[in-house]
Amino acid sequence: MDISSWIADSAKSSPNRLAIRYGTQKITYADLKEKISHLAGALTVELAIGKGDRVAFLGRNSPELLQLLFACARIGAIFVPLNNRMTVGQLKVFSNHFGPRCMFAETRFGATAAKILEGMRGVPLVIFAPAPARNRGERTLPRLFLGVRPRPQSSMPPKNCPLLMIYTSGTTGVPKGALLTHDTLFYGAMNSVRAYKMTRWDEILTFIPMSHVGGLAIQTLPALQAGATVTIHVDFDPAHVDYDPAHVLREIERSKISLFVARPMASKAITSHPDWHNTDIS
Repeated sequence: MDISSWIADSAKSSPNRLAIRYGTQKITYADLKEKISHLAGALTVELAIGKGDRVAFLGRNSPELLQLLFACARIGAIFVPLNNRMTVGQLKVFSNHFGPRCMFAETRFGATAAKILEGMRGVPLVIFAPAPARNRGERTLPRLFLGVRPRPQSSMPPKNCPLLMIYTSGTTGVPKGALLTHDTLFYGAMNSVRAYKMTRWDEILTFIPMSHVGGLAIQTLPALQAGATVTIHVDFDPAHVDYDPAHVLREIERSKISLFVARPMASKAITSHPDWHNTDIS
């Protein structure tokens, strides 16, 4: 099953329901469907991406990451989100291994992406600013692909059609590319929806990096399968100085968050914060 059909189905039944909340940006399911269709068209027409081609992504959590994943699903390509905290050397090893056909990079990681692609001929680098652009001259994905015709829903892909490659060390050794198919993501999401009893009325908060299965497949994709709303935060990590548990607590109260997944360190930091007991989590 082409998992982009989740978005198309919700856009048909509940077009005005909020799919993604990201800062001041609010994207309905109808909006998300259109963004995916146009991006799928851009991948095929502008970048000549086809079935089985690897589309790399270097950036933080953003709606664009999800749009690219679903656009790849639409055209049969393989989406490869890279961990932006790894070194250029590590990411270059991975890239030489999976062979990107193109790479998308958030503005702040543009120089890193260029270094990763050094020596790789014919691999276009698309640098974008997550919408809404904050600085004059920054280009969001819609501005990069103005005038491109949308790509309609394609026929159902084979059950074993690969869609997502995640580089993970598992338990030991150097990270390896784990390849996940449409069916793997579909049934994994379905199991999470049942386990967490998710419905379209849920409000999900995602701040674990979506370059990891934990951030992407455990709750974010299941939420979109269920037709719920996902609030995306740029990655929060207690080990980083910009980590602010109070920001998470304010979001929980403001958006009536019903579910989020966090690492043990993050959970401890959030529940140990002085505002925890004053936050409305009902």
